[in-house]
Amino acid sequence: MARRYADLSEPTVRLMRCRILIALSQGSWNRMAASDFDVELDELKRKSVERLYAAEVFDAPAFEALLRYLRNKSVQIKEEHVVSKQVLQCLLLAKRSIESRSEYLPEVRAGLPIANEFSYLLAIIADGEAYEDREPGVPRII
Repeated sequence: MARRYADLSEPTVRLMRCRILIALSQGSWNRMAASDFDVELDELKRKSVERLYAAEVFDAPAFEALLRYLRNKSVQIKEEHVVSKQVLQCLLLAKRSIESRSEYLPEVRAGLPIANEFSYLLAIIADGEAYEDREPGVPRII
């Protein structure tokens, strides 16, 4: 377990510790909602979006891992009335980062379909649905 957290940035570790202490002091350790701050999502965003912005390196597997994680997250937050700003920001930044860098980085142009997936996922979450609720080629009955 120590190795998993070795890659975390210092501010992220401090934030994790604060969240844990707050949860323990309030007795809500087991009651954290799916919309609470998500450390794993933050790390996936750092490895994909922030890396693209900072180093201009497009890591397609990192963006696919982020998309996969957000698809699973959509199932967890489907029934919630409030969606975390962290989730919304991550979806918007992922889409925006790919689109903005695709203008002058040829390897990023290949990732434009992934940017559209982030946009699609945002629309699904806003509709109160989960990614797995929609099946391609099957009409929806409302």
